[in-house]
Amino acid sequence: MTQNWIDSMNGLKKGAANGDADLKLTTEVRDAYVKAVHDFRDLLNAQLSKVNGLPGYGDPGGFQSAAQTKSNLEHGCNELKRVIAEYTKYLDAFADTVTEAGKCLIKSG
Repeated sequence: MTQNWIDSMNGLKKGAANGDADLKLTTEVRDAYVKAVHDFRDLLNAQLSKVNGLPGYGDPGGFQSAAQTKSNLEHGCNELKRVIAEYTKYLDAFADTVTEAGKCLIKSG
């Protein structure tokens, strides 16, 4: 799947660069674009699953530097989870927007 969404986006980009300038949109192009966004979202969610599957950190012992390192690692991991979750929400909203805007463009001919 890693290369699939990149290929999808590159295909859409090439079509936009080589096609005539207009605001016409087909259902197929809209669906391909939304699929590329969903593929990317799914890839991010797969990475989030890997992050969630990381084992917990053990007791750092009595060393302050070890305790600080553990805290930094946990904070960084939690921040990464938060960012991925927020970005996937954004991608879902973006795909919904593209779908609805696409409906209007397709309907207008």
